[in-house]
Parts: sequence; C-alpha cells; structure tokens
Amino acid sequence: MARGGAGEGTVTATGISCGTDCEESYADGAVVSLVAEPGTGSAFGAWTGCDSTSGTTCTVTMTEDRTVSVTFLVGGEATLTVAKDGSGAGSIAGTGIDCGTDCQEAVAIGTTLTLEATPAAGSSFGAWTGCDTTAARSCTVTVTANRTVTATFEAVSAIIISEDITVATTWPAGGVYQVTNSINISAPLTIEAGVVVKLDPGVSLRVTGSLDVDGGTADTPVVFTSSEPSPAGGDWGGIWLTGAGSTFKYCAIQYAGADDRPALWLDEVSASVTNCLFTDHLTPTDSIDGPAALEAADATAGTVISDNTFYGNRVPLRVNTTFSVLANTFSGPAANPRLNKYNGVFVAGCKHLTGNILWPAQAVPYVIGDSNSACNYVTVDATGQLEVGSATAPAVVKLFSEGNLDIFGVLLAHATFTSIRDDELGDTNGDGTSSVPAGGDWSGIRLHTNGSVLEGARLLYGGGNDSPMLEIFGDRSARVVDSVFAYGVPSTQTITTPPALEASEAAAATIIQGNRFYGNVVPLSVSAKFTLDDSNTFTDEAGTVANHFQAVVMGGCGRVTTDIQWALTRVPIVIGDPNSACNYVTVEAAGHLTLANGVIVKFFNSGTLDVYGILTAQASQQIAFTAFADDSLGGDSNADGASSAPAAGDWSGIRLHRSGSNLDRALITYAGGAQSGDDASALRLFDGATASITRCTFAHIQGVDASIQGPAAVDISEGGTAGLVFTENRIFDANRPLLINAHQSLDDSNLFDSGVAAAPLPSRYDAVFVEGCGHINASTQWAVTQVPMVVGDPVTACNYLAVDGGGHLTLGPDLTLKFFAEGNINVYVNAAFTVGAGAWLTTIRDDHGGDTNGDGNDTSPSVGDWYGVKYHHTNADPTCDEGSYMHYQTPNVGVECGW
Repeated sequence: MARGGAGEGTVTATGISCGTDCEESYADGAVVSLVAEPGTGSAFGAWTGCDSTSGTTCTVTMTEDRTVSVTFLVGGEATLTVAKDGSGAGSIAGTGIDCGTDCQEAVAIGTTLTLEATPAAGSSFGAWTGCDTTAARSCTVTVTANRTVTATFEAVSAIIISEDITVATTWPAGGVYQVTNSINISAPLTIEAGVVVKLDPGVSLRVTGSLDVDGGTADTPVVFTSSEPSPAGGDWGGIWLTGAGSTFKYCAIQYAGADDRPALWLDEVSASVTNCLFTDHLTPTDSIDGPAALEAADATAGTVISDNTFYGNRVPLRVNTTFSVLANTFSGPAANPRLNKYNGVFVAGCKHLTGNILWPAQAVPYVIGDSNSACNYVTVDATGQLEVGSATAPAVVKLFSEGNLDIFGVLLAHATFTSIRDDELGDTNGDGTSSVPAGGDWSGIRLHTNGSVLEGARLLYGGGNDSPMLEIFGDRSARVVDSVFAYGVPSTQTITTPPALEASEAAAATIIQGNRFYGNVVPLSVSAKFTLDDSNTFTDEAGTVANHFQAVVMGGCGRVTTDIQWALTRVPIVIGDPNSACNYVTVEAAGHLTLANGVIVKFFNSGTLDVYGILTAQASQQIAFTAFADDSLGGDSNADGASSAPAAGDWSGIRLHRSGSNLDRALITYAGGAQSGDDASALRLFDGATASITRCTFAHIQGVDASIQGPAAVDISEGGTAGLVFTENRIFDANRPLLINAHQSLDDSNLFDSGVAAAPLPSRYDAVFVEGCGHINASTQWAVTQVPMVVGDPVTACNYLAVDGGGHLTLGPDLTLKFFAEGNINVYVNAAFTVGAGAWLTTIRDDHGGDTNGDGNDTSPSVGDWYGVKYHHTNADPTCDEGSYMHYQTPNVGVECGW
C-alpha cells in the first residue's frame, strides 16, 4: 500500500492500517477492500492499481503480489482523471496531462483545464464525456472536485486495395487502407495526413508514377505498416520507386523487408524524403551489404533526405554521391533508445562526385562501399567538391579494406577517416568485439589537384595496399592543419614505406601545420618546395606512442626555388631514400633555405646539399647535418637499435656555389662519401663563392682517397676572399681537415681536435693545406698555430707559392709552414714576405708541429727536402732566404740560390 500527494490520510483494511502498517499477506483469491480516510485539512484524491473503485474504496483480488496507491490532496485541491474508451487509440494532452502515460493531475479547486484529443493512425476521435464544454477534439473542464473525463477513439475500418492504381488518386486524411496484393502505382497517388496503409505479408508497392505522401505534422504521420495482428520486421516487402517526382513528408514506414527488399527504394530516380520514420526493417539476409531501410544508392541528383529517424533496422540508409545527405537521426526516442545493427550512412562505392556535395556530421559514421567488392572508393571529379563535417561538428567516415577517396576536385574535411572495424566511434560492422582495427585496414585519400583542406581531421588505421593515408600528388598543394595521423601501417616497414602523409611532391603553397603523427611506420614525407615549421608533433598526447621511424622524410632530388624555412626540431629531417640516387636537395639560384636552431638533417649514402642560392644555418645552440645511422642526434631514426652505427663518409656533404651563405654553430659529421665510393668534402666552396662559417664543428669526415691528397673535410680552396669568414670552427677525425687557397687569410681561432682530452681525435694529416701554384697579389695573413700549414701536394708540380703584383704574405708568430719536394716561395718585385717570431718553414717530413705526413717514424727530414724562399730583385740576381726560421731547404751555392 503506497500513499502520495501533498495531503495526509490513512488507509484501512483487514490487517492494514496505513499510517504505519502498509503491507499484509492474504490467501490466494482473497478479495480485499481498502478504505481511504483523508486527514484533517486534506481531501481524498484518487486510487491507482485497483481492480475497481467506488468513492474512497478500492477493491483488489489477490492472485499475485499487488501494489495500490492512493493520493491525498491538500484541502483546496482536487484530481482530474482522464480516461480513454472505444475500439481505437489516441492520446490526450493538456496542462500536466500527457495521456499516453500521465493521465491524472492534482490542481487547485476552481482550476479550468483544456484538453486536446489526438487519434492515433488508423483511429478517429469519437466524443468527450464528463467535460463542461467541448469543441471538436477539445474538452474544457473546471475542477471543483475530483473529476473524470473520457475521450472515445474508434478504429477506422480499412479500405481494401488489391488492384493497380492507373489514374490519379487521393487517399483522404485519416483513412485506413489495406493492400492485399503487390500493386503498381502508375499514376499520381496522393496520401493525406493520418492515413494508415497496412500491407499484407510479402506485399510491395511499385511506383512507376509518383507518390505524394504528406502527414502534415509529426502528430499526423502517414503510416505504412504490417497488417499482421502482431507485426514484425520483414512482414511486407517495401516501396519501390522507379518513377520520378515522389515526395515523402511526415511518414512512418515500419516492418518491411520481405524478399530482401528495402523499405523505400529510389531506383534511378530522385525523390524528397523528410521527417519520416524508418523502423523494424528486417530482411531475411542479415548482412552489412544487405538492402537499407532507405535505399538511395542509385538515386539521381536532386534527391533530398533530411530530418528522418531510423532505428530497429539492420542497414538504415544507403546513399550515393549525386546529392547531399542532410541531418538525420539514427536511434529511437529516450524512452525507447533502439539503434540499428549496422548503424551508419552507407555510401555506394565506385561512384563519381561531380557537384558540390555536403556530408554533415551525423550521429553515425558514413561508410564507403561494401565488404565484398572492389567498389570501396569514391572519386571526386574535377568539377566536384566534397565537404565532410564542419569545424564545430566533425563527421566520421569509415572505409572497408582497400577503401580510398580519389580527389580530382576539392575535399574540405573536418572529419575522422577510419576503419570499418574501429568501434571507438560505434560498432558499425555489428560484430561486437569480434574484430579490432589495425593499420592497413583501408588505403587512403589521394589529392590530385589544388585547394583541398583537412582541418581538425583524423586519419586512422589506413595504409593498405602500401598507400599513404593522405597523399598530395605531383606539384599540387593542400592545407593540412590540426589533424591526427595514427596507425598508418602499410605491409612493408622500411624508411621507404609510404608515409602516413605523403607530400614529397607537393607544391609551394602547401601548408602542413599543427598535426599529430603516431603509431605509423613513416609519419610524414615533404618536398623542398614549402616551409616546414615546428608545430607538428610525433607522439600521441601522452607521449607514449611514437612512430616506427621517428623522422620526416624530405623527398630527394628536391629543389628549393624560393625562401624556405626548415624549423622542425621534434624529429630529424631525412633526405631522400637509401635505394636511389635521389639523396640530395638543391637550393636553386633564386632559393634561400633557412634552418632554425635545433634542426637535425640526416642523409643516406651519397647524400648532398647543393646550394646555388643561399643557405642560412645560424643556431643559438646547434644545427646538425649527419648520417641516417647516427642515433646520437635526434634518436634512432633508422629504427634498428644498436644494429648499425654511423661511420665517417656515410654521406657526401654540403656544396656552396654562390656567395652569401651563413653557417654558425652547425655540426657537420660523418660526411665525405667514403661509404659510397665518393671523394667529397663535408663542406666545399665552388666558383669563387664566399660564406660566413663560424663556430661550426666538422667531425668524422672521410672520402675514398685516404691519402694526403684526399679530399679535405672543409675545402674552401675554390672560394673567393671578399666576404669569406672562417673562424672559431673545430675540425677533427678527418683525413685532411682544411684546404684553402693562397689568397685566403686564416686566423688562429680554429681548432683541430675534439676538445676531449681523453679522445682528441686529430685528423690523419693534421694540417691546413694550401692549394699550390698560388699567386698572392694582395695582403694575405696566416696566423695558424694549432696545426701546421702545408703548401701543395706530393704529386703535382704545384708545390709553390708566388708573392707578386704588390702582394704581401704575412706568417704569424709560431706558425709552421711545410712543403713537399721542390716546394718553394717566390717573392717578386713590389711584393713582400713577412715572417713572425718563432715561425718554422720546413719539409713535410719534419714532425715539428706534428706528424703532418701521417707516417710515424717511417721518414725523417733532410737538407734539400724542399727548395726554400727566393727573392727576385730589380736588376739583380735572385737571392734565397737563409733566416733562422728556414729548415731543411736546399742550401745556397756561394752567393747564389742552390735551386
């Protein structure tokens, strides 16, 4: 026994005094009479749960456990009870009443209420009883005491339809029609509000003419349903439209699906379907590829599908690319929140999109293609534009195996693109936990033209058929920002594997910013044509999932033709690939490549950076150029753990062909080309170019030629002088550290070891080499004391220097200058040669200042190992220098030079 309401009172019966004792056990079949007694200031309201009532008395026959309730009102309140009668059905609404389910309301005595009766489909309103006044379906009642009003609804008798409709016909509002045979509607049929169309088992409607179905409002829909007393999905077939011009508005199509038919099929025609309900469409075949409740895969342009509701179906909706899909609902109301088994908007594959099409966010994903065919793609043609989702309402697109989007027009995507097996966004394939998504589940999106934008997108589990998840094709541009690329795992796993985002051929207008890459084999490949900032990240948000190869691959054979910045510091930039000759990037004459502090660039064998424009690599801490196998900089980019180690000569080097480049605090290591059969310098100037090279480190440099004639780690001998700065650099663990020409001055700020006392790692031929046959016709100062300087080489006749044309060569204090056999300096008229205190001019065999010829004790110096210094005076025979700084030169013969 339960009590409710704002008033007070008790209920009495045999064994019950509720008040306090509100529960009693009775014999099966006992008849119990309960009497409600309102307390002081309260009034009796109503009983619920009784078999019968009479005033304040409730009678209950005990055949099972029962609960009854009584309402007591505060004095001045009374209860209005609404009842329904008749053979039909309907609902009643008013203030506080929604009957339906809520058919009582306690109100203050004297309150006037107006109630409205609405018959259900297939019923009509009869009459009101108990009202003060009525008008059509309205009842007005003033509650002066407990009152009951009743609305009568009567079932409408069905009109039998068994013949084709061949002339224009209207089924008037409120009628009931029972279709007993499958019929063809070849003429216009208009169905008005509130009509119920009942179809016998297996029956279908084919419409070669047109249907105009208009329920008017959600309260008076046109209903197509089963004629069975206990209807079930698949009772009848469906509606098949092959004629143009049909309209469905405010309708319900229920319990269809017999013979694997759609509930509504748009077969190569257009139609408008809005504000309709599709429910309990169950075909004999239970398959994700089965017919949809609303099947519009073959519908034509002009079709409108909007504001419909789908639940209790297998496949709710299938569309194509000739029309936009507007907002629809894919679950039941809150009181009955049923879903669809394969809950998605299915898009027919192998279709071409030629116009402007919208796929707005739905409560379910879009699903492209089917599970059993190769038609798992959609192509956006050159005239087409596909807009998926919006910035405030992103959409979801799922794809089957090998599924892809080919974009020859424009894609505007605020959307997630993922595998059909990805249940994070709903169990679209209806298999519970039987399948899980994996990298390579679908292929990718291919952009063949300019203008596409992916913003706030997510591309997950793609990479099938060894495809990128997103590819920007040759010399095309796109904007890809604030997006996620995760678990793009093609079948191969090498650094040449297609990356999650492939932009190695993308054009200069391309923007790739603010994206996140993780769980991929290779995250990103870019071209040298556009700027790469530091806004992209390469782990998940927790920082626990990275990519197999933590690097951005720069497409080889790339050309920088304008001002380009590389500012990426989170992972290294890797140039080219290990399997082709395209392991270089060229900065063209009009190009300017700027690297930010912290950037790491890695190269494969033979890799080079060829600069015909300008290279700016000025760091506050360090910018690094190194080998792909170097794990000490930027991590294990080649993802082989400790299986490989970098070696001197792993890549070639940097070549500067034009003046104006600036390198400050750059680290250039493991260059020289030895591992690929090249003889290269880590840094080399060509064509008279000059550059500012300061505070840089050159380490572990080796070409194939390991002799004293082999390439120098830094070769500026073909560079110019005006604008050349080479100071405070460190060169170590090379074959020859530095090669200059006779015109280039060099101070004593450069260092030639590692700076680590325990492992200084000097170069094999540890000297500054000066190109022989040089003519000094301006002022040249050499002040190097860290290592000796060496003129020429041991093979050619170019082992001399000439100071002429007004030139002046100055050797700083304590400088050691060495010569090969027959090496010499000729000082001509109007030229000068100045030697600082402590300088030492000698043979290459003299280990003064270090074992410059790298032979240990195998050779020793002797007099005549080199010629010496000869002065050519006006109108006089030349004389040779016999200063104390001269060692092991050819001695004079009398007053004349001995050479």
